[in-house]
Amino acid sequence: MITAHDLTIVADLTYRQVDYWTRAGYLTPTGNPAPGSGIPRKYPDDQIDLAVQMSRLTKAGIPMPQARDIAHELLEHGRARLRGYLLFPIADVDLAGDPLPDVIRPISRTGDTAA
Repeated sequence: MITAHDLTIVADLTYRQVDYWTRAGYLTPTGNPAPGSGIPRKYPDDQIDLAVQMSRLTKAGIPMPQARDIAHELLEHGRARLRGYLLFPIADVDLAGDPLPDVIRPISRTGDTAA
């Protein structure tokens, strides 16, 4: 579990994006989602993974809420379809190493399961 500030670093987001995504219901912190000034929100591991996936997808030009739906599909099923391509999440992202890890493997044509 990490704070919103740490989530901005891990997912390469601004605090404003994390706050907006939380208020819009794209991310769900533990406990009270609006705890008040001075009390940081905390996000569980599944929400960290979701934020990282959504961040990379939106940076690739995919608009919300489509990025949210694709990120959920990637995390739930291990793959997602997008405009005739299959996307695969990287299983073990080294978040400590590269500050901007690629969490999406190169895409392949639909039907091609090699990634």
